[in-house]
Amino acid sequence: MNPLGRVALMCLALVASPAFLAAPAVAAEDATVKLEAKLRFQPTSKSPVLEKLPIGTTLDIACWQKGEPTYGADKYGSMWLFVSTGGWVHSMLVTPVDVDPCGAIIAVPGGFFYNNCDAAQAAGAGQILSTEPGYGPHLDRDRDGVGCEQNDG
Repeated sequence: MNPLGRVALMCLALVASPAFLAAPAVAAEDATVKLEAKLRFQPTSKSPVLEKLPIGTTLDIACWQKGEPTYGADKYGSMWLFVSTGGWVHSMLVTPVDVDPCGAIIAVPGGFFYNNCDAAQAAGAGQILSTEPGYGPHLDRDRDGVGCEQNDG
């Protein structure tokens, strides 16, 4: 599909998706990795690593979600941040940001990601190709370009 057709298809999908209407406005903030970190598939240290993030890396943080209490049981010890390129990093490993909690649909500049496969299915999406709206690498455990396959989270 040509690039113009892909953009038109994405716009149509965004307008037609009732779940997208509930998405918060994009209010992403930059954060800097202060301790070596790993971008994870899900907000838990047991989740597969998507990418290693060296100290000094700048990340565009879209929102936060409570996850595994890796650094204590309080709010900040279990706060995981969603990076706008897709994936999760623990809040204790980056500079502080002030972003909204993640919803079922995560709005990012240029589009949106589904928070997880349950949210994608609730919005009527089945398997999501990497070229389709809503896809994010955190939905594609085996990195084959198809998210929310039966084995993906």
